[in-house]
Amino acid sequence: MYFSLLSLVYDFEKQEWQGDKKSSEDTVVRGSKDKFADLIKNTYRILLTRGLKGCYVYFMDKDTERFVKSRMEN
Repeated sequence: MYFSLLSLVYDFEKQEWQGDKKSSEDTVVRGSKDKFADLIKNTYRILLTRGLKGCYVYFMDKDTERFVKSRMEN
């Protein structure tokens, strides 16, 4: 399964996550109505917690990167 990193971005002005259905390659998730952002957030949570020895993440959106880094433990 492939997800573009731009399928979910954090908007600092609105203080909320925003999903972009056009950026997702998953037809089931893309076909969801108003639950798209919740489904994508859950998918990322699962994928990012599966790494046994670590996980590399590259952020294409700087606001999203800044938000995630602000929530990480040092």
